[in-house]
Amino acid sequence: MRDVVRGPGRVEAALRHALVELGAESDVDRITVAALARRARVGRTTFYRHHADLGAYVASLRERVLDELCAAFRSAQREAGRDAGLYPVLTLRVAGILAVVEEHAELLPLLCRGAAGTGFRRRCRRSLRGLLADDFAVLGARVDAAYCPPEYLLAFLSHAFVGTVATWLRNGRPEPVEEMTFYLTALMSGSTAEFLEPRG
Repeated sequence: MRDVVRGPGRVEAALRHALVELGAESDVDRITVAALARRARVGRTTFYRHHADLGAYVASLRERVLDELCAAFRSAQREAGRDAGLYPVLTLRVAGILAVVEEHAELLPLLCRGAAGTGFRRRCRRSLRGLLADDFAVLGARVDAAYCPPEYLLAFLSHAFVGTVATWLRNGRPEPVEEMTFYLTALMSGSTAEFLEPRG
């Protein structure tokens, strides 16, 4: 087949769109490079010029989305300023993450399916747990171990956050991002405030 779509940016956009369409019709493990290339209107040679195989392509999408989620989380501290308290920083963090989720809303359910999808969700939770731990350090707060061991609070927050976002996606995103930002920020700050004490 002669390529109809040309140019690296256009090829990637066409492949991604085709993957989402095919993923709605069948499991990602059943999609072939030939079917993806045909739906995207790119040649198989073009696909292989950019990606080793379909598994590598989907893995690269997972990496890209995870990198964007982490970058959105980190940028909130710079935006809020170093002296900002927990609630303003959490609000910006949640808003940034949800903006990335919204951008990839059609793709994320596909990336979360199957064994590799389970690993992707686990990596999202692990990344969020690490970023939250860094947050507490930057904000000069520590988890009061007398009330709750720190690893339990971080595990709870990361699992609850990822699970709530997954439910929101599964439900078709009925609430706008601003409303979900409010809900998640309130849930996270409410769960956190009782166990945090300022560093003295």
